[in-house]
Amino acid sequence: EGKRAVAEALEAGVPVRRAFVAARPHGQDPTVARLVASMEERGIEVEEVSKATLDAISYHGTHQGIALETEPFAYADIHEVIEAAGTGDALVLCLDHVTDEGNLGAIARSAECAGAAGIVIPNRRAAAVGPGAYKTSAGALAHLKVARVPNMATAVDDLKKAGFWAVCATEHAEQGVWESDLSGRVCLV
Repeated sequence: EGKRAVAEALEAGVPVRRAFVAARPHGQDPTVARLVASMEERGIEVEEVSKATLDAISYHGTHQGIALETEPFAYADIHEVIEAAGTGDALVLCLDHVTDEGNLGAIARSAECAGAAGIVIPNRRAAAVGPGAYKTSAGALAHLKVARVPNMATAVDDLKKAGFWAVCATEHAEQGVWESDLSGRVCLV
């Protein structure tokens, strides 16, 4: 939901089932109008609905007059994340006990800015990639490989076998992540 997230989803080729656009008696926002035209060119069904309907289906309530219904998020497996990292310096985030979709999205946004190759999340007791994560990520989740794994320790072992150093982040650290040397192949837990 939201203009930026919809634009990023379309640009990244996220499979869209249909779009919902707020009915505007005095004309559409120019950005929304461009997005609607782009979706219609792609053959995506665009349904005009009331603002109340958009508010009801909105995760955050910040839909900006447009939202998408997409196919379920296509998770990668750990080996696809490793492949996306290539053979040189790379950063992969392993998130343990991140249970809020908004926090997952915010972390994904920062990860993309930091040049991360991917994110690994557990398939239990953790947030999944849903509307809240996608919206908060500002589209970053459309550009990152995200693996959902049954066992985080095994995933970290797989990364270590691929030449990654596992380092842990803590709120008690004396040095912030942005001041840390993350060169080489780093798995940040």
